[in-house]
This record gives sequence, C-alpha cells and structure tokens, in this order.
Amino acid sequence: MRTKLLMSTVAACAVVGMVGCGGGSSSTVATETSKVSGVAVDDLILNGVVEVTNVAGDVLASGRTDASNGSYALDLDYSGVVMLQVRCDENSMMLTPEGNVTCPSEMSLRSVADVKAGVEQEVNISPLTEVVVQRAQSMGETITSEVVESARTEIGLMFGVDPIADDPTEGPYSDVVSAIHEVAETTDADVLTVIEDLAEELSDGSADGEEDTILSALVDEMDDLNLTNNLTESDGDYIPPENPADLTDIESAKAFMAEVRTQTSEADSFITTEEAAINSALESELLDLEYIGNSVNMIADGIGYMSEENLTSIETDIGDRTYALNGSDGSYSYTITEGDKTWSGSVTFPGVLLGDEAVAEIYKEQTLTMNVQGTFPLGDVSVTEEGVEDSQSFEGTLTTIRSGTVTTISLTGKAASNGTSVEIKAFDAELAYSEGEVGEDGNAEPVLEYLKLNKLDLEGIVDGYTVNGVITVNAYTQNSSLSALGGMYEVEEGGFGGYISCSGSRVVDGSVSVTFTYDGTTYEPNYTDEGGDNYYFGFDDLPANLEYDELTSGDYVAFSATCEDESVEPELTINWSWGYTDEELANNGWVPSEITFEGSVVRENAALNGTLNAKWLNAATMEMVEDSNETAMVEVSFSGKLQMPDRPEMLTTLTFKNAEVENNIQNTVAASYTYDATVINATAVMDEALENGSIEITNQSGMKANMNIANGSIDANSTLTKDGHLLGTFEEREDAAIIKYIDGSFETLF
Repeated sequence: MRTKLLMSTVAACAVVGMVGCGGGSSSTVATETSKVSGVAVDDLILNGVVEVTNVAGDVLASGRTDASNGSYALDLDYSGVVMLQVRCDENSMMLTPEGNVTCPSEMSLRSVADVKAGVEQEVNISPLTEVVVQRAQSMGETITSEVVESARTEIGLMFGVDPIADDPTEGPYSDVVSAIHEVAETTDADVLTVIEDLAEELSDGSADGEEDTILSALVDEMDDLNLTNNLTESDGDYIPPENPADLTDIESAKAFMAEVRTQTSEADSFITTEEAAINSALESELLDLEYIGNSVNMIADGIGYMSEENLTSIETDIGDRTYALNGSDGSYSYTITEGDKTWSGSVTFPGVLLGDEAVAEIYKEQTLTMNVQGTFPLGDVSVTEEGVEDSQSFEGTLTTIRSGTVTTISLTGKAASNGTSVEIKAFDAELAYSEGEVGEDGNAEPVLEYLKLNKLDLEGIVDGYTVNGVITVNAYTQNSSLSALGGMYEVEEGGFGGYISCSGSRVVDGSVSVTFTYDGTTYEPNYTDEGGDNYYFGFDDLPANLEYDELTSGDYVAFSATCEDESVEPELTINWSWGYTDEELANNGWVPSEITFEGSVVRENAALNGTLNAKWLNAATMEMVEDSNETAMVEVSFSGKLQMPDRPEMLTTLTFKNAEVENNIQNTVAASYTYDATVINATAVMDEALENGSIEITNQSGMKANMNIANGSIDANSTLTKDGHLLGTFEEREDAAIIKYIDGSFETLF
C-alpha cells in the first residue's frame, strides 16, 4: 500500500464537532426522499463503511461501498448540510495498482454536501474532499451551505475539478489524487498529513511558497503532470482564487442560460418555419410576374412584326395556346385562348418605335411610355390545381427617359391573382451607353455599358406575407475581372442522353461502355441505368461551347456492348438536347456593392420591421471568373423590431462581417436583443469553417458566458461569470455541450 492514514475512527458527533458541532446551518426533515451517491477513493475503498450525519451529529444514514468498484448510494429523508465519512473495518479492502490490500482501520476521509429535498446528488469522497472539509472548518465555527460552496469552489478552482461532484477515478481528478500520493511519498509523509498541511497552508487565503513545502511540492508535481493549477504565484506566495460569487448568483445564472436556450430554440424554430414559409411563398404559383413580363415582351415583338408587315392583326399558336393581336398606330388589343379559357387586355405602344427609324428613336432624348392592362395565364403550363384560378391580372406603365448617354426606366403597376397582390409603387433603373462603331448611315449606334437598379418600392400580399418596403441599391462598382471580359456571362452547360438496345434480346449487364469525345477531350456518362432490356445513359454538364450544330452521333459517341443473343448486333439511339452557349450580359462588369431594404415583412403573429443593409466589400477586386475560389467579403447589418410567435417584441440589431486576417477568413457576428427588462448581447469571432473561435454572451445584470471553440467543440477554458466572479465552466461531455456550475449541478447548453 502506498500510504497510511493516521486519523483514528471517531464518533459522528466528534467528526461534526471538528467542523463546528451544533452550528447554525439550516436543516429540515425532508418531505421528499433525497439521495447521495458517489465513489470513495484514497486508493479505491472497497466495502468501506459510509456514514452520513447532520451538523448536529445525528446519524441520517449508513451503508457500505461496493466491494468491486467503491461506489455507494444512500437515501435521506433530510435537506440541509450533511457530512459524509468513509472508514475501514476488518471487512474493507483497498484497490491499489498492485491489487487488493487490507484497508487500515485508521483510514478515514470526509466529504460535505448541501442536500436538497427530492434531489439526487453526486457526492464523492476523496483526499480532495477532505481538503474541502478542512478548508471549510477554517472559514468559521459554523458549516453553512455558503461556507460549503465557498470552500468547494476555492479548492475546485485550485485544482481545475469539482472536488465533490466530479469522479475522482477519472481524468484530471484521478491525476490530482495521484499527485497527492506522489507528494506524500516524496516528502516521506502520508496522505492525511499532506491534506492537513494543504488546508492549514491555505487557511489564511495564501501560502508561503518557500516555507510551505507540501504546497510547493504539489504545485511542482501538478506542473509535471500538465494539470490545471489556478494558484497565483506572487512574490513567492501562492494565492488561491478569489471566492467567486454568491450562491444566489448561480440561480440567476441558470435563469440567464435558460433564457439564452429559450431564445436560441425559439429563434431557430422561427427561422426554420419562416424560411420554409418564405421559400413556399417564393415558389408559389399563385402569381407569376415572370410570365407577365414574357407575355408583354412577346406582345411587343408581335406589334413590331405587324408594323414591319403593315398588318392590323396577327394570330399564332404556341403550344396549346393561341395568341392574337389587333390594332394599329400604337393602340392594340390582345387575346390568349386555350380550350374554353380566354385572357385579354390592351397595350398602348409609342408610335415612334414602329417605323423604320425605331432603333434611332430609342436613343433620342425623349420620353417614351407603354401601358399594359389585362389578364394573363398563371404560367407557361395550364393550371389545374383545385382551388387555384388559372388567371392573373396586371395593370402598369413603363416609362423611359433618355438624357445624354443615360436612359432611366420607371415602372409602376399592380398584379393580382388568387388572393395574392403586389403593387409596384416605384421601379427605377438606368441604362448607360457608350459610343459604338459608326454605321453605314454615318451615325454611331450606342452600346449598352450597364444596367443599374436604383430602387424598388413595393407593397402587397404574397402567399400570406404582407410586404411593404423599399429596396435601394446605394452603390455600384465595376469589377475588374468582369470588366476585362466585357461584362457578366451566363453559362448553361449542355448535355444529351440515349440508350443501347438489342432487337428481340437484352443488353448484357456489365458489358457496356459509352464515351463522348469532342475536340480531343473524352467524357464519361454522368449516369447509367441498366433497366429492362435496354442500357440507358446520359451526359450532363458538358461545356456549353461545344458546337451543337456540328455534332453527329457517329462521329462523337463510341460504344461497345454485348447482346444476350450474340447473333444480334447492339444498336445506339441518341436523344440530342443541349443548353445555351455563353451569353454575355453586357453591363461592362458593373455589380451592386451596397443594397438596403427598409420596411416590414409580416405573417400572422410574426413580423420583421426595420432596415437591412448589405455591403459587398471586395466587389471591385474579387475574381469572378469561372472556377474562382475567392470568398466574397461582406458586411450585413439589421436594425429594427422582431416579433416571434408567443415571445415579447424585441428590439434587435445584428451584424455580420468577414475579413481576411493573416491569410485566413475571419467571421465576426454581433447581436443585441432587448425585450421586457432583458438585454442580451452576443459576439462571435470564428474561422471560415465556423469550427474555431470564441463566443461571448452577456446580459444586463453582469452575466457573461465566454466560450472558446476549438475544432467544433467548447474547450476547458470556457467560463460563466457574474461581475468577474466564476459561476461555472463549459465543457463537452459525450458530444453535448454542458455548463458545470460551482455548486456541482450541471445542465446542457442548448
């Protein structure tokens, strides 16, 4: 056995008497049964006698530790401060690294706890809990719950563990116990002597590092084992951590973290719900403004054709629908029919755009106005969904004003369908031109440089959302990489599919290969399907610059296959299809660099009202060519009011900014919420992967949660404090983030 304990077994009252027998700690007979459980350790104490007393020395419960693992569990009909003692008799053993040995009869260790009625508490017994007991003795004549927590917290902070609630057989706690044993051996003392010396050295709140050899040796041993040591060394003295906080602050901290959890949970649920609802609204087929725009454009093309051919009416079929135009001199009517459905309306078109000089007229300094009023189908495909009317209405005016090399565009109008309506109060944009090449007529035709959206003011109801706000593009900038290309490009890649078949037979599985080769590059199929008798394949995402018009199956597709009937030759069938080639959006590289939305979005009892501002910080310099991996640097802020279901209205400010710091991307998020009498502020500084960094959360009463994140987990240096005093620590336990309070309780973070 490594150590011998000199303390004799004493009666229960004598044990309590050493810590203030008959003291003033409040205690009651509990109305609900409580339970204390834990493990007893010097070396592991097997079949040891455990006794629980109150501060008056009355025995409340007794039992023995487990004969194989040293654990115990006792029920108590009591609440208040209790003392626990483990001792050995002739039936007890100690489990040492060398095996089981006899536990000496003089062995005795104590622990202390503030028992709560109806609560099960982890109360371990170890050399460190004996230090807590003796430290508590030095704090006053009476052992109260406040004294217990002060001693427990001070000793716990010194050694980086909870001396009562943490398991002394595991992790850093086990190493601390081993360090105490090592000090006992190297100083030719025993464990009890080490414990008593530690408690005595720390009884006045500091210890002389030169004279107090036990403490110095323990500090050195802990340093050798890379264990947490929170003693502050100052002029040769070791100063234990300051008494952290009042017990009432722990309850306040729990309420604070409960509110953070509630706020986080409600916000997450709110965002998830609203995101789904917004996506549903955006994808809703109750109103299709794009189809209205395409239809108006098609009508304008038809009017142009009528003018060129000197016609007063035209009719054309597109799919299952018939489009008809009638009129002249800038005033026209249209009808769209499909089966028994009819949509109709009128268009007035500037007459100057209908002659041979139409192109020249566009660039003159003048005002041109087009009016549209009527109904349209709900989309490209006829709607048959029950309860959804396949019709939408639009009434609007488009005005262009040319001045110099800039044309401003203004649009106002209303669209409505199926209970959804949107009023465009103002849509302001501008087109800028430069002088192009001189044509045969001796005039230089302007070339579009860019299109800028300046403002969109809208109000309406979209699938249950009431929207009222103004989107303003505050600034544009010219991106250098896009400018070098002459503008933005839209690329839609091409593809085709087909199948291999064997007449009257089946294609043998695993015998097929198909490749597509063009301009020296060979492509493999993106997907294959050996369904039925045929072998199907598809080539997707092929470069859009392949010359589709030049492709033939024989020249570009190679295949081999075997038919189940080997006398049959396999046949290749290709269903050619393709996407668009590169299409230049001629804006000469100009992109919006700052956008603001000011207004409200409301749905039932949820509302967002305020100002959202987004800046693109590297819009001018960011590489925007294909396959670029450069990160967009942005700064986004929101200030306003947030109303979530069943929650008080909150004044909210949110900011997000990323930046390059020492060749790494750093994300900074700050948030502030004010509601009722609560103010919560949060700041997070994280890396690009959001796996490393720090999070700080504070409230109006001085609570502060500092969480350090390393590799996606909270590290051991994360703390919860009030006015600088420690209330608890954060840690990862079984893949869950928890808060461990100084009173030994813990709870999950989220």
